[in-house]
Amino acid sequence: MWNGHTATVRQGGVLHDGGPHEFAVSTVTALATSLAGYTVNGWHLWRRARDDRPLSELRTALADH
Repeated sequence: MWNGHTATVRQGGVLHDGGPHEFAVSTVTALATSLAGYTVNGWHLWRRARDDRPLSELRTALADH
């Protein structure tokens, strides 16, 4: 979730924003930038809904395992 938007990571790492487009999960920044209208870092803006953790923190936790 970010700024009233919700995206879902689907099988195969595809990020779906609920609209007509799907984005590869590696482009969370492109999706956030598209929605914001200016350049932003999606890894720090998008958060997991159930615990409000930023994707950057989740990515780091996965890399540490």
